[in-house]
Amino acid sequence: MGKDRNRVKFYSKSDMASGHQLKEAEKVLNAYKEGSNYSINDFIEFYEINVYFENDLFLLSWSANEKENYTLKALILLEATKQFWINSIENKNILSLFEEVDYGFYDSFWAITNKLNVYKKIDKQVFEEITKSNRFSIRPLLKQQKIVNFFSQKVRNFLINNTISAEILLSYYEEAKEREKEILYFPNSLNDLDKENLIIAYINYPEANINYIKLIENSKTVKLSNKTKLLAKKKAKQLNDEAFKNSNVLSQGVGVSISKDQKEPSNIFFDKDNRRLIYTYSEDYLNTTKSFIGIYKNFNHLFNFINFQGCIDLVYKESEVDTFEKILMRSKNEYHISFSFHRQSLTSHLQIISYAKYLESHNIYIEDSLNYVVNEYLNQIFPVNGLRIKFPTKETSYEEKIRSLAPELEFLIKQYQSYVENNSIDFELLEFSSEPLYYSKLKSKIEQKYVYGKGDDFLRLKYDFFSDQSSLFYTEKFKSKHKNLYELLTKENVLYSDFKGYQTPEIDYLISKKMLSVNSDGYVKIYNKNLVHIISVLHYQGVLNYWYYPENIRSEVLLMKANNLIVFDNSLFTEEERRYFNYYLNKKEFTNGLDLRNKYLHGSNSKSVDEHERDYYILLKLLILAIHKINEDLKLENTANHI
Repeated sequence: MGKDRNRVKFYSKSDMASGHQLKEAEKVLNAYKEGSNYSINDFIEFYEINVYFENDLFLLSWSANEKENYTLKALILLEATKQFWINSIENKNILSLFEEVDYGFYDSFWAITNKLNVYKKIDKQVFEEITKSNRFSIRPLLKQQKIVNFFSQKVRNFLINNTISAEILLSYYEEAKEREKEILYFPNSLNDLDKENLIIAYINYPEANINYIKLIENSKTVKLSNKTKLLAKKKAKQLNDEAFKNSNVLSQGVGVSISKDQKEPSNIFFDKDNRRLIYTYSEDYLNTTKSFIGIYKNFNHLFNFINFQGCIDLVYKESEVDTFEKILMRSKNEYHISFSFHRQSLTSHLQIISYAKYLESHNIYIEDSLNYVVNEYLNQIFPVNGLRIKFPTKETSYEEKIRSLAPELEFLIKQYQSYVENNSIDFELLEFSSEPLYYSKLKSKIEQKYVYGKGDDFLRLKYDFFSDQSSLFYTEKFKSKHKNLYELLTKENVLYSDFKGYQTPEIDYLISKKMLSVNSDGYVKIYNKNLVHIISVLHYQGVLNYWYYPENIRSEVLLMKANNLIVFDNSLFTEEERRYFNYYLNKKEFTNGLDLRNKYLHGSNSKSVDEHERDYYILLKLLILAIHKINEDLKLENTANHI
């Protein structure tokens, strides 16, 4: 067979190159002659062709008869591969044959060796020689469990003697993956101490990558001591400082100010000179909203802590993560601090501090406003009866304020849960119980509250209409003017004929599902606008708050439920809101959590007064958000009961 051509290789069932690969496979199948002198790479290629057919991948141009003939011929080629492996590969020649294998074929070399048990012919010394080859990479071999177990001690020795192997270990066990990861098998002889020693060696490795060092810092699956994690934290800081010192780094910031001249309540502009997003607020407007209720509502309506459907707007949103961020390495155990989340977090922090300083200049305190809302307002407006909270005195240090306010936040939520469960607050039972608070278990007063997308059909619709990675929104007429199919169809008049052949099967699918239609003039239009609107909310917000929408949207949601496209949830907090609170308050869910509740409770907090002030305002922000969620739940209960 020709050596200078690109050989057939199977990548995945959904790979876009399958058509080209199958055309090459057709040439190989037609050229095959039994008894010819084939190389090891030829035999591996025969195996790769069969993998395509095993996954029901064929050229569309092949007739049923051709498909059958090619499938039968491929099996003959596969049998030739098996015979070569079983009869021709031996202990004395496997090293030289290994050296001949194309780099792209090592996965399959070990896969075939594993399946046919040929590895049993290899003695341990020869296997060790293979691992010393310049062409050897450990990752392809780690995909084959039987080989790893058979040469367990040799594989262990390779891993612990090659510091860079720590990257494979960390990537497999600790890295967050967008797609399902391929299974790797590490030898049973590689114990926890081996792994920790390998990782310590990597921390001290001169070429250590900061991304892997951060995986160590946030590790959970690989058992590491706090001493090793602290060593990684220090190394990460060192590498980060060096990167900033030696690179041209562009930075962006945010600023918050209160304007004496501004007429509109709020404004936002970009300061090009300092590369900062500046939020400005009218002092005149603030002067008219100095009542306790006005102050409380400003966090929702002026500072936008809460969005249009009553959900916390400061949480992480997957739709705000760009493609570049998605490919960056991060730990699966950490809360994802995306660029957008970081900016919002910083902005909301500056907003609450700036507002607090403004109010204090008028001898008014945010805490007094919240005290009134909980102890008086909510009890007067709703039949909650007895909801209460106690704030620390103003003279108390920030450190002591946190120690006092953190349990008050928790107790407030427990009170509301008592009301949800019993229609009244049982303080005697609450004082008797010392159970920890789990945000994932907190319930709403209403059954059908939050809506989430569900299943492959929903994901397909969301991808087709709203993903910037979909191939459907690019046309010759409009190029890349719009970022997704929804924008293209709502902003332009698009003919069915504008779509290319590779796009029309999916357009036809959307038409068959009554998501799109083609009018008499040949223009493609969105047919089920209500359903697409619901998908848009679920795409951009991650959740839909059912009772915030009119009857036509709620009816469509119920149809989606009947078609298994969505699920309902009756929690007090949305999924991302629960994650948000866990990130700030504890380390139950995330290794990079701020742990505000526990570190002050146990005295393990920093001694920095500035850090105490920062943490206090974060805690105050969480309290504001929790009060809103209680207020919102009570309002929705009233709404649901009157519809």
